Amino acid sequence: MTEGKAKSASVSRWQVLASGQQKDDGIARCPQGHIHLDYGNLSLRFDQQAFIAFGEMVGDALVALTGESNFILGPAPHHADATFSES
Repeated sequence: MTEGKAKSASVSRWQVLASGQQKDDGIARCPQGHIHLDYGNLSLRFDQQAFIAFGEMVGDALVALTGESNFILGPAPHHADATFSES
């Protein structure tokens, strides 16, 4: 999330939906109801229906890339190498 968005969150009622590991990465809903996704130098804005469709598409891509179909929703592990082992 950009600093401006984070500061205005309490003033303008931005709702933070998720935060990334980098300080400017995140997903938030603005007072107008748009979903803002900020990741590195990428910023995308969606309405809620389009964001849900985007999330489903990303989920399909994860399944295609990994072959795993049972993803546990929740925060990403901070140290993936400590979470997954070669055994």
